Amino acid sequence: MASGFTFGFGGDDLEDIEDASDAGQQQGSNGAAQKQVDEGGKSEPVYQEAEELNIDEMLSSLPSQMEFNTQLVHDSTGERPFLIGRRQLIDIRIQLMAEQDMLDEHEDLLFGLQKEDITHAVYEGGFKTWECAMDLATLLATEYDGRFTLADGEETINIIELGAGTGMPSLSLFYSYLTGQANPDVAKRRKVHFVLADYNVAVLKLATLPNILLTWYITRRNPLKGNPLLADRNAVHLMEIDQALLEDFRRDLSERGITLSFISGAWSPKFVDSCLGQQSTPEEGVAAGEQPTARERRTMILASETIYSPSSLLPFTETLISLLRRAVSNGGARYSEHDYPILAYISAKKVYFGVGGGVTEFLMTLRNVLGGRDEFKALPTSEVHDAGVGRTILRIVPKEFDRR
Repeated sequence: MASGFTFGFGGDDLEDIEDASDAGQQQGSNGAAQKQVDEGGKSEPVYQEAEELNIDEMLSSLPSQMEFNTQLVHDSTGERPFLIGRRQLIDIRIQLMAEQDMLDEHEDLLFGLQKEDITHAVYEGGFKTWECAMDLATLLATEYDGRFTLADGEETINIIELGAGTGMPSLSLFYSYLTGQANPDVAKRRKVHFVLADYNVAVLKLATLPNILLTWYITRRNPLKGNPLLADRNAVHLMEIDQALLEDFRRDLSERGITLSFISGAWSPKFVDSCLGQQSTPEEGVAAGEQPTARERRTMILASETIYSPSSLLPFTETLISLLRRAVSNGGARYSEHDYPILAYISAKKVYFGVGGGVTEFLMTLRNVLGGRDEFKALPTSEVHDAGVGRTILRIVPKEFDRR
């Protein structure tokens, strides 16, 4: 079912979701039904099962060239500006059209891109960059700048983005870990694991991973000289992709203790297991003769524009709480004031007119999912007021860590 929410492909692709008119449509991350089937005359959704993708296969499927533009990110004061990469939508469309095997798999998705609209359960907006995602990227650049870490480096850091799409919030943190001045020995001990999840496989393959590679390329190869504030974000740049570049990418991330996982499909217990199911023990990876060290485990969950549809509120909230509970049960995190080792950020419009979701509805759903238990607290962290509807960022923390 196609909605009335349309957009063009020229210029900047930053979009506002409030005009979406179909309460059933959901962003590419939200676990929407893949299709509708009739069982005994009753229409039932069929969900795509959660699946972890093979990153080597994803990298091997990249084209030899990629066109991109840049997105400026900086902290709330306007200081420490930096650029992250965004693959051009037209470049994504060309790859879909050129690769017959992918075209067969995602023919409906290509149709949605050509029609330039969101089609429920086919193309759900994951190729677009939504404004709440940029709000969250700015907050992360302001509050963390590589500081979601400990001085001694004995830790495993999990950063999970639900509804990653173009991945702007994760890329803000990714940049900080690429440019951080950590002691090399500390960097070797520290493990940073990014989990990027989106309902659509094609979004992860054609947008999320490419944007990570592009941001690494911009940051480490430095092809774009000059002041980031003066960069033309509409300028089109070209990255040549060969085996040497991909090997450098893998090696650099490995040396910095950064790993990547990509998960497609619906939110479910299997999805939670894929994100945080298997945690390493202190003995794993310890060389002969060394004493195992108790590793800290820190978890940050990110989500933007995932609560605008009433039909997605419950599965999203259940998944969020399951992930937070799993992170708490994994334990091993130190706490200091204003330093939450386990937390989630939810960036959203206060109200989505004509759709039905919003912050109030999410908080009601959160209370229902918790069933009256005072396990977690939702703390307003940031508010944005401009010409449009007010936007906010909520921080969800385990009650045991909230000492306000």
